[in-house]
Amino acid sequence: MAAMRTSLEKAVCDVLTDSRSTADIKRGLLSHAHQLGLFFGCRDLNNSFLPLLLTVLNAVEWQLRGSFFGAVAALGPHTGRDSLDVFLLPVLEQALVDSEVAVICDAVNCLATVCHQLRKRSLLKAAEKVAPLLQHPSAAVRHSAVACIVAIARVLPAVDVFAQLAVMVADRVQQQPLMLTDEEHLAACLHSAIEQQQQQQPLLHPQHSVVSSFKQQQQQQQQQQQ
Repeated sequence: MAAMRTSLEKAVCDVLTDSRSTADIKRGLLSHAHQLGLFFGCRDLNNSFLPLLLTVLNAVEWQLRGSFFGAVAALGPHTGRDSLDVFLLPVLEQALVDSEVAVICDAVNCLATVCHQLRKRSLLKAAEKVAPLLQHPSAAVRHSAVACIVAIARVLPAVDVFAQLAVMVADRVQQQPLMLTDEEHLAACLHSAIEQQQQQQPLLHPQHSVVSSFKQQQQQQQQQQQ
């Protein structure tokens, strides 16, 4: 059994780190994350597999980066609460600014799946990161954010839902939802799509306005001289 474990550990390491290993092969390995979790157990997962898994986040292929969060969700029951607390939040922060909308959705969906395994402090920190996505220009990201906030609300004690989670959501909605444990109700309280786009537009810096006005005046003077 020990020899088999050693051989499998080496095979996993080769797949995740060898430059000859393709993205498809790595995704194939990650699709069996639950089975790997059962085989390795909590200690070996935390000591060997999770550190190797982090290398996937540097992949150029966005599909592979997204597969990372599917694997984390599958490994959650096997890693232990402490490991998940320490491991998930830093990579979640990185994923929420990913250039691909699909990766952001995968990360938020992963959090929604494992939120019941996180400690309250970590859960509130994660909710604070996810709440701004309720105003994201992508409907898919907003949908994932709504589902995640609702999942978190169902796990937190009621006092924390009203005293902390509701405060995080308050500035992101058109009207304060009566309850945060219902996806349809929370989604209905979001700003309209037009308002979402307007809120995402960067404000024009005053200096830029001055420069623009100056250029316009120069153009008008040149036209008058001609």
